[in-house]
Amino acid sequence: MQSSFIGLSPSQVESLRSADPAIEAIRAHAASGQDISFAWLRGQFGKDTGNWGTIDRGRAILGSTDQLSQYLYTHGLMIESQWENVLASFVHDGSQLRIVDYGCGQGLAGVFLAGAGANNAVRSARTIVLVEPSPIALTRAEAVYRALAPESEITCLCKAFDDVSKNDLAYDGEVKSLHLFSNVLDVNGYDRFGLLSKALTVGGHTILAVSHDRDHDGGSERIHSLDRALNDPSLQNCVKIGRSNIIKFNCNNTNKSAAIYWHCDLDIRNG
Repeated sequence: MQSSFIGLSPSQVESLRSADPAIEAIRAHAASGQDISFAWLRGQFGKDTGNWGTIDRGRAILGSTDQLSQYLYTHGLMIESQWENVLASFVHDGSQLRIVDYGCGQGLAGVFLAGAGANNAVRSARTIVLVEPSPIALTRAEAVYRALAPESEITCLCKAFDDVSKNDLAYDGEVKSLHLFSNVLDVNGYDRFGLLSKALTVGGHTILAVSHDRDHDGGSERIHSLDRALNDPSLQNCVKIGRSNIIKFNCNNTNKSAAIYWHCDLDIRNG
């Protein structure tokens, strides 16, 4: 199945794919019947390319394959530990999902979700939406998700969050939406309330968000403020919260990095 790209022309997509040797390797690995695991990705493509200073502690919009490799090398083990903690509390009933990965980077959240089992949540997804402003990262993420979910409808939005429209995230509401936020909700520079209001259309939703726990440069308060907004009593007629938990923990990487995750199950009703 072909994926669709919004914000990139077909010629741009092909040029970006040709510039990233990881994409052909990912396709060949999947075609041979092998799983796209984080250990394999990092082992193949996670390298110290001398770009540590250019990726802004993981918050920069990456513009080259060397930066993608540096990100995997420098931050990969921390992010793996973050998602191990998040997915330990995630139970999926095996039904089809709509997955939306915001600031998807090179698709690591999808790899971790697929690796956790979760009753084939990724492989059986009806639709997958990838939102990422970096063209080179987005094309790699599409290759990763396509290898994980060969039969899913995948839409790739090469846009900054503030440029994403409600139409970009519209859907029929027949399946539950799983929203993945990996190290993006804590970052300054966009309207997080506006993004969530566009994302949470009528229907069932689960939000899984994880970030570095800090009290500066945006930080954890951006996550707490979203949790408070959804739990506002004035919204009780149109927002039904099943659970909304925020938990802090330390990662299992060398630095024992402080982390925070938010798991919210909710239904949006007309009202």
